Amino acid sequence: MTLVHTLAFNLPSEVETATRDLYEQCGGEFDRHIIADLGFPISEDVLPYSISVAKQVNSEKLKAIAKKYGSEYVKFENKGVSQNWNQVIMHSQIQSGVVICADPDERPKQKGWVKAIADVIKEQPRFAWVSLNTDAHEAIAQDGSLAHHKEKYGHDVYSVNGLSNWAQGGFNMDFLSSIGGV
Repeated sequence: MTLVHTLAFNLPSEVETATRDLYEQCGGEFDRHIIADLGFPISEDVLPYSISVAKQVNSEKLKAIAKKYGSEYVKFENKGVSQNWNQVIMHSQIQSGVVICADPDERPKQKGWVKAIADVIKEQPRFAWVSLNTDAHEAIAQDGSLAHHKEKYGHDVYSVNGLSNWAQGGFNMDFLSSIGGV
């Protein structure tokens, strides 16, 4: 199972762009996409007159986005990034496979990124987390200090023992299940 979720902690327009890009770049590479409404209090790029009205407007916009793309809409209390991941995982009842975030703030540029994350995790079950390379990581990758495994996984994979990109990547659900969550 490959589950992709979008934590809606941004303007609905950004969530729609992330969702559109996900389907254009990776349609058919995942089993399920969930848009998690976290009660973002601004519905446009201006301060709202009423926070509660803005949250309601956002919820309706997110429901429409989910319907437009064939995604699932769920509403959760915003508890923080890792707890929000856990809420999505518990809601989806995913036990094994891969759970990936299509982040509304950091969007991949290339097609096939969901498959790349899932392929690497399936090929190397010891990897708990696989993140996408960012422009900022390029200098690190080019200096030769990271192990490069293109032949092994069929994708440009660099082993990082340390910090990596949290927003755009995926967890191995077997690992998460073994430790109790994010």
